[in-house]
Amino acid sequence: MEHHTRAVVQWPGLAHVAGRVWHLIFVVELALEVRRERLMLLSMDDRALKDIGFNRGKAYAEARRWFWDIPGDRLALEHDPESGNWFSEKIMLQQKARAG
Repeated sequence: MEHHTRAVVQWPGLAHVAGRVWHLIFVVELALEVRRERLMLLSMDDRALKDIGFNRGKAYAEARRWFWDIPGDRLALEHDPESGNWFSEKIMLQQKARAG
């Protein structure tokens, strides 16, 4: 682990590139998750759709959105100073609620 730390210090640009790669992976994973959620709308019955404020037409329209069309609030990243990790705002709120 110490060797890895020295490599980042010796090449400060490496940390920047690693951060960019991590962010890209995060965005692709998020896009896949949003896509799965949108497709799940199509499998819901009309009553379940109504419960979440959708109708069949709105569900189809949502499911047809592009893969990379991710809601902005889902893309927002927050830094957790305790762990040093970056999380989406949604994940941070879930973790804080669990910690209570």
